[in-house]
Amino acid sequence: MIQLTEERTIFAQSAWYPENLLDGMADLVVLADAHLAKTGRKRWSIRNFYEVDEIFGPSPQKRRLITSSLFYAPSNYQMMEQYPESEYTRPLDFADLRKIHVLRGAKRKRNQTIYEAYVRPFLEQPPEHFDIRVCLPSNMRDVGKALGANGIQAYVMKSPSVGFAPGSCWRYLAMDDQRYEYVYVQDLDVGMRRAVHQRWRQLRSHPKSALARQVHQTTNEGTFTFILGNRFAVRPIRTHAIFNCGWQRAMVGYTTLCVLCEDRWCNFLGEPSFGSDQGDPISTYSDRINRKVPWPMASERRRRIAFPHYGFDEQFLQECVYYEATRKGLMLSILEHENPHDPMQRLDLETQRQFGNQVVRPAKRVLSIA
Repeated sequence: MIQLTEERTIFAQSAWYPENLLDGMADLVVLADAHLAKTGRKRWSIRNFYEVDEIFGPSPQKRRLITSSLFYAPSNYQMMEQYPESEYTRPLDFADLRKIHVLRGAKRKRNQTIYEAYVRPFLEQPPEHFDIRVCLPSNMRDVGKALGANGIQAYVMKSPSVGFAPGSCWRYLAMDDQRYEYVYVQDLDVGMRRAVHQRWRQLRSHPKSALARQVHQTTNEGTFTFILGNRFAVRPIRTHAIFNCGWQRAMVGYTTLCVLCEDRWCNFLGEPSFGSDQGDPISTYSDRINRKVPWPMASERRRRIAFPHYGFDEQFLQECVYYEATRKGLMLSILEHENPHDPMQRLDLETQRQFGNQVVRPAKRVLSIA
């Protein structure tokens, strides 16, 4: 455990997994795939989750990149029951995106088709000075061809997205692409905001930093996000210092760790503590070992955060990227709204200062340099 002061530690707030563990776990992917096959999930091939199969569209034209993911898959158990596998893994073409409606989100978004909510914004209003890369599942190859014809870099993966993950993590594969001096992570349903250019200026002003992210506040529900799944930026020439093994291998290792730990009573995602969405805790391993199915049943699982459901990408960022970037002095934190009464935000900022990371206002004024 990394000591912040005599009484307070930052990484005690949640589990963290250092690079050497993730690197080693990536070698156990065969065991994880075998476990998935034995538990009725043979189609979940971790070895293919983060592999690019085919690329459509132009090669890099500019020095800055916006990266995102586009996939169609249920994001929780209820949606998986309503939309069976045949629906979200069947081949989809560009015309399908104009007919299929968004599954989740605000009512306004649900009234839109996938094309209206996710595709049209960046096709009709492409940002200046940026290349755009969109990662797609294997069942959307025809969509990739169409995007490529419209000047978008379309990276078609070897695997469909079995849920919200691994699709939500594909966009992070660009973090190592040193053909770019700047990479910004963007949700396709969010307009191209000023933050795209702000993060670039901030990173350019702090050449030692590898990752720029916004400092958040604790929500009304009591959750705190260390790195939002999008709207953060990296300098690829420096990201190797976050993961020497590479972001792809780190994500494979983290996914493998998640799968191999899912049948333990002490799950590293904290599910025994939180229980399911209905408030029922997972049975301990000693209680489950004698029943026909020893791993947590669907009724016992948390529908969020656990692979492959909603929030898994931010779990990877929080438990792996935040830890490595912070302790190695590679984090640049953008403090837009400071709340002195928020203990988690104070702890976050104190941690950044302890490891010599810079905290700046949007106007680029340096608040603290250890």
